[in-house]
Amino acid sequence: MPIIRQLLMAGVKRALQDPEVRAKAADVAQKEVKPRVEAAARAGKQQFVSAKQDWRQASQEIDPREKPAEFAGRFVGRVKRRLLD
Repeated sequence: MPIIRQLLMAGVKRALQDPEVRAKAADVAQKEVKPRVEAAARAGKQQFVSAKQDWRQASQEIDPREKPAEFAGRFVGRVKRRLLD
């Protein structure tokens, strides 16, 4: 295994020194990776906002300081219903 790892690392080092490979990697990062990351961030933000609303609604029904287990169950139930529907 160490021989394979050394060969792979040597190949990676040579590829990193090649200007064409570096330009191609930058192009792929800009055109393919960046838009996907931005889309995932937008989707994550929407999920966060709806989880925040679920949290507030559950805390209005049950006081989390008095009944934490019931509150947690209610909150998890809301999130599950939203995700499965």
